[in-house]
Amino acid sequence: MMIENLENECNQALEDIRENIGTAEAVNIEQKLWKSIQKTHKSNSSNPIVMNYLIGYYNSMHEIVFLNTQQSKDPFLYYSRYGFVSSTATAANLNHQLLYNIHIRLGDLYRYGDSRENAKHYYKRALHLDPTRGFAYNQLSLCTPLTKAYQCVYYSVRALHSTEEPVKGAETNIKLSISRFDCPLFERFRHHLNVTMVDNAITIAYPSNGQEWFYLVVISIHFNDLNLTFDLLLDQLLNTIDCDDKSIQFDYLLMSLDVAFDWILKDRNNRSTTTTAVSTEASAADSSIDNLKTLNIWLRSNSSMANDDDGDRKNETDCHIGLIHNSILKDFAPLRPIYERMEYYYETEIYRMDKHRKILINRLIQKLQKF
Repeated sequence: MMIENLENECNQALEDIRENIGTAEAVNIEQKLWKSIQKTHKSNSSNPIVMNYLIGYYNSMHEIVFLNTQQSKDPFLYYSRYGFVSSTATAANLNHQLLYNIHIRLGDLYRYGDSRENAKHYYKRALHLDPTRGFAYNQLSLCTPLTKAYQCVYYSVRALHSTEEPVKGAETNIKLSISRFDCPLFERFRHHLNVTMVDNAITIAYPSNGQEWFYLVVISIHFNDLNLTFDLLLDQLLNTIDCDDKSIQFDYLLMSLDVAFDWILKDRNNRSTTTTAVSTEASAADSSIDNLKTLNIWLRSNSSMANDDDGDRKNETDCHIGLIHNSILKDFAPLRPIYERMEYYYETEIYRMDKHRKILINRLIQKLQKF
C-alpha cells in the first residue's frame, strides 16, 4: 500500500511540476516529494522494482523541465563559469535549481542500489549545472573509495567551503576520513583536529599524479597547513622537470603551485590574519629557498616574458585572466576573494588553451619575486 501511495504521489507531483515550471513552487513540490521517497526507501531499500521505477520517474521529470517550457529553445539550461545564460534569469535560476536537485536524486537512487559509477555520473552532472553549491561535492565524496584518499577528502573540503549552501556535515566526514589514513601528511591534519588514527588504517602513499597534488593543496588550505605539502610539491616539480615536463601532469603540478602561492600571499597580505598564521605559511616558501631558485631558473628559461616581439606578451603576463584552476576553485570560499575578481574568457584571441602554460609560467615568475 505504501508503494501504491507513493506512485500516486509521484504522478500528482509530476503534473504539478509541469504546471509550475520556472517557479519556486516547482522546486518545493519536488523537495516535498523526495522526503516521501526517502521514507519509502527506508522500508523498501532492497526492492529493485521501486528503485527502477523512481529512476525512470526522475528521468521523466528531467525531460519535462528540460523540454516542456516556453523557453525550451532558449539556452537557459546552460550554466558556465560566466553565470546563467538566459533572457529570463529568474526562471533560469529556478529551473537550474530543479535540474540540479533532479541529478542529485538520480545519483542518490543509483547509490542506494550500489551503482556508484552511475551515481557519480549524475553527481558530476549536477556539479556542472551549479558548481557553487556544496551538495554534489558531498555526495561525490560518499561515492569515492577511501583508497582514493586525496580525492575523497578534497570533495568533502569543497562541500564544506562552497560559496552557496555549504554542507556543514562535511566537516564530520573529513574527520572520519583522515582518521582512517596512515600517512605523514594526514598525521599533520589529524593533529590540527585532535583526531586519533584508527587501528585498521589504510596506508596512503604520497600523491602519484598531478590531480592528487592539486587535491592535496586544497586540503592543506582547509587545514591552514601548507608547510610539508609545499616542500613535497616543489620536490615533485623538480623531479618532473628532469623527465616529463611536457605532460598534462606537469601542468597540474604548476597549477597546484600557483594555488599554493595564492594562499600563502593571501595570508601574508591579509591584515586580519594573525602574525603566527602568516609566519607559519610564509615559512613554507622560506624553507625551500634552494628549490625555489632552481624552479625559477626553469620557469624563466621557458617564459616568453623576455620576448619583446611577442604581440601577446601583455595578455600572457596578465594576472587578471582566470585560468583553468582559477575557474575550478572560483567557488572555493577561502580563495574566492582572489579568483572572483579575475576575468574568465571563452577560448578567443585573448585566451586560448594553447596559451595556458605560457600565462601560468609567467604568472608564477611574478609571484616568485614576492618571496
